[in-house]
Amino acid sequence: MTLPSEAMASFKDQLEKNKPNLQKPDPQRFRGSVHTEH
Repeated sequence: MTLPSEAMASFKDQLEKNKPNLQKPDPQRFRGSVHTEH
């Protein structure tokens, strides 16, 4: 599933906003989704 750059931008924006609320982010899982995009 590939997302339009606009969707990715807003998605990253959401991540930035949610970062302070995340006690323990899962970089491995996130990295996986990013690699899927490329």
